[in-house]
Formats: sequence, structure tokens, C-alpha cells
Amino acid sequence: MIDTDKYEGHAQEEWCRKSNDLWFHRDGKDIQIADILIRGDGDERYHEDVANARLIADAPKLLAEVKRLQKKVRKLNRVLTDLDEKIHNYESHVELMKAFEQGLELPETWKEMVE
Repeated sequence: MIDTDKYEGHAQEEWCRKSNDLWFHRDGKDIQIADILIRGDGDERYHEDVANARLIADAPKLLAEVKRLQKKVRKLNRVLTDLDEKIHNYESHVELMKAFEQGLELPETWKEMVE
């Protein structure tokens, strides 16, 4: 799993790319983060560099998505651990389904099926 703590403190504003510059906007100013080397002239190298620049510019969005998914995985692991414990304790089918429903925050239609 990616250790996202090492990215703490990065600029929280949306990152943008203008030509070969990567920047964000803060307090009415554009603040440059990096110069991005864009080589070539419409060839494969150029397109690869532009794609790399887009990836760099989207880094904060990708980090936020990784954090969201890691949180969801931790939650699902807790649900599965709880269910596993209930199974080993021979709890009833209804109790297992209720635990499953609560852990995953399932909609009301699911609750009706369980009861």
C-alpha cells in the first residue's frame, strides 16, 4: 500500500499546467511548482511528455482518490473481520446479514430482504 503520509504538506490548491509550467493559484497569485520538459514536435516523445505533465498536474486528485480508496478498504476489512468472527461463533444467518448490512451501510431495500 502507498504511504500517503509522505505527501502531507503539499499545496492543496488545484494544480494546473500552462505550456511547460506547472503551477497553482494562491492569494491572487500564480505560484510555479515546476518547469516541465516537453520534447519533440508532435511526435511520440512530445505526446509522452504531455501525458506525463498531465499526470503530474493531477497528482493531488490522484492522492485524494488513493486516500479515499484506502479508507474504504480499511472499512471493508473491518466488516469482513467482524463477519468472520461471527461465523466462527456460529451466530445466526440473520445476525450475520445484519452485521454485513451495518458494516457496509446498505440501503433500506437490503434491510427489508434481511428481516
